[in-house]
Amino acid sequence: MAENNTTERARALRAEKQVERLERELELIKSRLKVSEMPIKPTAAGSNSPNMMIRESDKANFQLQEQVKDLKYQLKHQTAEYTKLQETSTTKTNEYEEKLKRMREIFGQASKNIDSYRASIASKDIEIGKLKMELEECQQREQSYKSTSETQQLTIEKLNTEITSTKTFYGTEIKQLEAKNRQVSIQFEQTKTNYEQYKKRAHILLEKNKEKQSDTSRINQLQELVEQLQTQKTKYEHEQQEKAEQQLFLEHDLRKAIDQINELESKQHILVKNETNFSAEKTALETKLQAMTKQFHQSSQQIIALQSKYDDQMESSTNSLEPLKLRLQELQETNDSLYQQLLIKDNEIEKLIISTPTSPPPPDEIIELPQQKIQQQPTKSTTTTPSSQSLSTTTSDVYASMSSLLSPLVSRQIPDERIGLEKQVQKLSEMLHESQDKITALQTQEKVLKDELRKIDAFEKRQDMNVEYLKNVLVKFLMSENKQENGSCVDVYMGELTSDSNIIIWPQKTGEDKDNQLWRCENGFLVNKKSGLVIDIRGGDLQSDTQIVQYERKTTMAHNQRWGFRDGYVYCLADPRLVLDIKGGSNKDGAKVILYNRKDTDNRNQQWTLQTDGSSGQSAIPTYGNTSSSATSGYGQENKSSGYGNTSSSYGNTSSGYGNTSSGYGGQSHGASSGYGQPNTNSGYGQQHTSSGYGQHNPSAGYGQNNPSASYGQHNPSSGYGHSQPTGYGAPDDENPQYRR
Repeated sequence: MAENNTTERARALRAEKQVERLERELELIKSRLKVSEMPIKPTAAGSNSPNMMIRESDKANFQLQEQVKDLKYQLKHQTAEYTKLQETSTTKTNEYEEKLKRMREIFGQASKNIDSYRASIASKDIEIGKLKMELEECQQREQSYKSTSETQQLTIEKLNTEITSTKTFYGTEIKQLEAKNRQVSIQFEQTKTNYEQYKKRAHILLEKNKEKQSDTSRINQLQELVEQLQTQKTKYEHEQQEKAEQQLFLEHDLRKAIDQINELESKQHILVKNETNFSAEKTALETKLQAMTKQFHQSSQQIIALQSKYDDQMESSTNSLEPLKLRLQELQETNDSLYQQLLIKDNEIEKLIISTPTSPPPPDEIIELPQQKIQQQPTKSTTTTPSSQSLSTTTSDVYASMSSLLSPLVSRQIPDERIGLEKQVQKLSEMLHESQDKITALQTQEKVLKDELRKIDAFEKRQDMNVEYLKNVLVKFLMSENKQENGSCVDVYMGELTSDSNIIIWPQKTGEDKDNQLWRCENGFLVNKKSGLVIDIRGGDLQSDTQIVQYERKTTMAHNQRWGFRDGYVYCLADPRLVLDIKGGSNKDGAKVILYNRKDTDNRNQQWTLQTDGSSGQSAIPTYGNTSSSATSGYGQENKSSGYGNTSSSYGNTSSGYGNTSSGYGGQSHGASSGYGQPNTNSGYGQQHTSSGYGQHNPSAGYGQNNPSASYGQHNPSSGYGHSQPTGYGAPDDENPQYRR
């Protein structure tokens, strides 16, 4: 491209040099004409012919000058067009190069993504392989554990059979030994009885045979019998001891066997647990493997989709590159054709330069210049001599060579159709610009309107939120209307300072010991002055008949600690259907405060009044939505009444709404124009019945109009913030569908 530009510049310089040469030749021709005119002396008869010749020569010179100027203008115009074409070609080539760069970047990014996906797929494959190895190991472990559990079960069964056999064997032996022991004990008893009988007999015999000393032999026999009986007795005792020891050994063996059985049972239980754990691990690993396979399939699908996208982009890029290549080929062909035409014209110019005479003509020759049709009517030339005809032919040849020289570089004058089309294009472009301006203006208006609507929505949301919270004040009593005759209020049981202390009803205190009856409201939290704890629904259970206690203030999940006050109800913000209630409607001191469903009738035990410390009667705190008088006002109003948009105050306005006679968007205090540049003295987005909304001619509605149908913050019995009607903030929750669930 740079070489083409340099060659084209060189050609343009050559053309300019050739034009300069032609101008010099024209000057030479003029000088020749002057020289030829100098010796001619007019006579009386032929005075008209030289004057005519001079005039014609002047005309011819003028025409030639005009032609040269036109040619220069056309040259400049065509050079400008040529430069424009060069610029457009360079811009297009740059655009195409940028597109190619972008496509290359896209392809590079796609290839990077594909590489990353391949890497991720490889990593996932590795992970899948690891998981498969782990699964195989787990299966092997499971099989080994199964084999061990089977062997252990077999051993347990063998041990159980052995234990049962030993149990039966030892049981039979114990029974036999017990039977022997019984027999021995019976024999022992018999021997005892016999011994006693023998003693008695011996004693009787001794008493009978005292006198008979001769019966010593009999006595000796009896003594021998006694000794024998004693030895038998010792034997039987020794046998009994042995049998008892054997019984103890058997009991010890039985205990050992039972312990072994218990150990085996515990081992069996552990093995069962391990088996269940391994089955759970197996299921978890199977689920993981399924998830990994799903991820693998998803990633493969994503890769396929990306590959298809990449292929589509490649096809689209190739499809877009083909016409670009064709266009470049066409441009190259046109450049080559222009270059060839320039070469041809250069050769023609050189030939003309060689053929043009450089010596001045003789002074006797009379020159007649040709007349061409360029922006003027042709004039007939007079008869001249053959020499003048030859000179005119040379000048016409010069003009023809100039026109032929400049014909490839400059196009002829633009035809009328092209001018008309350009005018149409200009008109269309102007219309397009106008439509774009209109669109931008509409977009800006739309943005402004959206901003205003957002402001209105934010204001309404702020009102909604402010309605939900109690006004922050320093200290106040929460009086019960159920016991207002006695002056009872909400109290902490025994004035305790610990969490989870019950909230009760107690007569109002007047001395210094009243801090446990004073409460402070902070963003919906009812904080006790003495303990610093807040009123809490025990356990966070938002259900009816739940105990109310004091508890530490929570920063998160504080839905059971935030309260609102409206229409005499102290309700839970998380569920406005639940309110503070005196349990059972009791009039006794110390009655507990609970959470209960709101009642519309017979609800004196759910009605509360707020009383500041040191005063009595109705509350001095503005509750959003009430129309009663108050010592404080809402959000910087200059009026003693409160609430958003009551009949006397709303953001410093004399009536209410956005943009009334003192304030608002485009109101009278900010200027005579209103609501997006409309000359209105009472508006805010609107006008007083003449137009409404965003500058629309509608007498029905508008933000902040003096209209009985609908407006924000007007004295209107049907809607508006702060009215005690069935709609709006301040109405009971059963009649307001916003708090229904």
